[in-house]
Amino acid sequence: MQQQQQQQQHHHHHHMQQQQQQQQQQQEMQQMDEEEDEQQQQQQIHELRLLQQQQQQQQQQQQQYIASLSADIWGPPGGPPIAAAYTEEEIYREKEKKEKEKKEKEKKEKEREGEIYYDDGEVWGVVSSSSSSSSSSSSNAVEAAEAAAAAAAAGAAAAAAATAAAAAAAAYEEEEEEEIYSYRDLLLQQQQQQQLQLQQLAATHSTPPYNTYSSSNSSSSSSSSSSSSREAAGERICVLVNKEIEATCIRTIAATETYKCMQQQQQQQQQQQQQQQQQQQQQQICKDIIVREPVYVQQPYRCIQPQQQQQQQQLPQLQQQQQLQQKQQQVLQQQKQQLQLQQKQQQPYRCIQQQQQQQQQQLPQQQQQLLPQQQQQVLQQQKQQLQQQQQQQRQQQQLQQQQQQEQLLL
Repeated sequence: MQQQQQQQQHHHHHHMQQQQQQQQQQQEMQQMDEEEDEQQQQQQIHELRLLQQQQQQQQQQQQQYIASLSADIWGPPGGPPIAAAYTEEEIYREKEKKEKEKKEKEKKEKEREGEIYYDDGEVWGVVSSSSSSSSSSSSNAVEAAEAAAAAAAAGAAAAAAATAAAAAAAAYEEEEEEEIYSYRDLLLQQQQQQQLQLQQLAATHSTPPYNTYSSSNSSSSSSSSSSSSREAAGERICVLVNKEIEATCIRTIAATETYKCMQQQQQQQQQQQQQQQQQQQQQQICKDIIVREPVYVQQPYRCIQPQQQQQQQQLPQLQQQQQLQQKQQQVLQQQKQQLQLQQKQQQPYRCIQQQQQQQQQQLPQQQQQLLPQQQQQVLQQQKQQLQQQQQQQRQQQQLQQQQQQEQLLL
């Protein structure tokens, strides 16, 4: 009886050790799975950061390209535009030249006899009765008229440039392509009209309504000089007008191009902001899953990003995760089956234990009642039962050894 009890205790202790080993193995498996999940998540976060850095570098390159393009068209920041400054300098120089010529001619006329008065582009001459003074005054009047016409043309061209720049700036501030193109068409029409007006002005001012009181001998010389100077003044006016028109066209084209570049840049910035928000949301979801849910309940599809490039990069990782999960499920199923087998095998052992306890309780009564022959039969039966128990224990040990070997192989 004591041997039976010792064997039972030994078997129970061995079974407890097996359970502890299985629990330790499960804990180690869980730790391994958690470590693998953390490594995969860190890799995903690292890849997301690399993508963000690449996007930022592309954005900086685009900004530098736009800045260089705008500097080529508009000049350095804070300074005047290149095309506008070029045309304005030419106009200013022409004005200075004409003013100097006017002042010199006025001085010469005052030194001689007579004075010249200017009023709204019209020239009125008051000259003495001598023939020499009248011829010089008529040529001076023609030149003064040409200077006034050139100044008027330059002023009109400057006004056209100012209106064109103002219209382009207004269209740029409104940030609409259709309005920019409509403004460009309007500007071209206005420039054509202004060009016609300037040509008409040049034609009218080339024959100014001046009154000269001179002799008949000096009329031929004054007419020849006035015709040549008229042609030169008309050419100068046309050159100035054409240059101003080219400058305004350059400004309008530059404004449209810069507007398009700015619009593209804004769209790219909005797309990048949306991508960053999506990435932050997905990172937060993954963190929540790690904190709240256990290892075997994690859903990898939550962490998958909806972008095609990132999906392609994450496909091998997801396949690995799925394979690992399948292996884990197979291992768990095998462990469950083994536990069920052990429980089935332990059921008859428990029944035998109960029978032994009952028999032990009934032994004193049976010993009093049974004869010696009957006692021998009972002892033989007990021996047989003990042999059966020992065989069952050996089978259990063999099964446990097989399980341990399978777990080590996994």
